[in-house]
Amino acid sequence: MDKRIEKAKKEIQRQNLMLSFLSILILPSIINVDRLTKGYKNDDLACFMTFFYLGLTMIIYMVIIFYLVRNLIYSKDEKALLRIYNEMHDERTAKIKGIVAQNTLAISILPMVAVSILLSYINVYMFIGAVIMLILLALIFLTCKIYYYRNYSEKA
Repeated sequence: MDKRIEKAKKEIQRQNLMLSFLSILILPSIINVDRLTKGYKNDDLACFMTFFYLGLTMIIYMVIIFYLVRNLIYSKDEKALLRIYNEMHDERTAKIKGIVAQNTLAISILPMVAVSILLSYINVYMFIGAVIMLILLALIFLTCKIYYYRNYSEKA
């Protein structure tokens, strides 16, 4: 039982480190939000986008703070730590998440193709951006499929 608690503590420390690193990476976007919206000719749109960026970063920071506080509370209580460790390593939950991710990917590709076709009539740059996103999504999917097939197949 001590090994699981130690593993859970190490995972929570790693998670806290990653969340802290993410918050440090997002900080320059708050500082440079004026530079992001300087190119807009319409002042109303620039103001809207400024507050959109600020709101998005504030929501991300609230989520990060929520997880950091949750991890701090769990690290002090061994029962809660063991419970969260079991939740993180539950095979049934992992299987369900895998099925959901696979179905979400299959379902989301068709609307993305339709939107990219519609964008080709509006603006060529938007169309190119949508096509690049589809290609990136496909490459990520194929890379993950090859990686997991090699590492978790019956041959390994």
